[in-house]
Amino acid sequence: MKVIAIFCTIYVDKAIKCSIILSLNGAEMRIILIRGIPGSGKSTLARTLGIDHFEADQYFMLSGEYRFDASKFKQAHGMCMFNTRSSLESGRDVVVSNTFTQVWEIEIYAEMAKEFGAELLVITAKGNYKSVHDVPDEAVKRMFNRWEPYPGEIL
Repeated sequence: MKVIAIFCTIYVDKAIKCSIILSLNGAEMRIILIRGIPGSGKSTLARTLGIDHFEADQYFMLSGEYRFDASKFKQAHGMCMFNTRSSLESGRDVVVSNTFTQVWEIEIYAEMAKEFGAELLVITAKGNYKSVHDVPDEAVKRMFNRWEPYPGEIL
C-alpha cells in the first residue's frame, strides 16, 4: 500500500514550506527523487522538505557563485550518490533533485534504496520557471527530447 500526502503552505512573503507524509510499505527511510528539466522547480520543492538535500548543482557552487564545468559532470553526480549513501548510513531520509531525464539515472538510486531498505519516491516537477543557472535553451531542448517516463512517478 502506498499513501502519499504533500502539504504545501505559501506564506505572505511567498515562501513555500512543504511536507511529504509517507506511509510506504513500512520503510523507515526514504529516498525522494525530484526530476524535471531546468526551471521546473526541483530545487525549490526539495529545499522545502526539511530533510537532507543533494543535487549535482551543489558541486558547482564555489563561494556562493555557480561555476558549471561540463568536464566535472561525473564528479558532481558522484558527490550526490556519496552524500545520499552517507545519509542513509546514518538513518536519515534524503531528497535528490536532478534532471533524471532517463530511467537508468533513477535506477542507480533505486538500487541504493533497495540496499538500505529505503522506500523510493519519484516526483516529477512540472513548473515553468526560468532556470537559475541560465541553462541554454538548446540544452533544455535536448533534455526534453531524451525524457523517459518512470513507472510509478508522481506527476
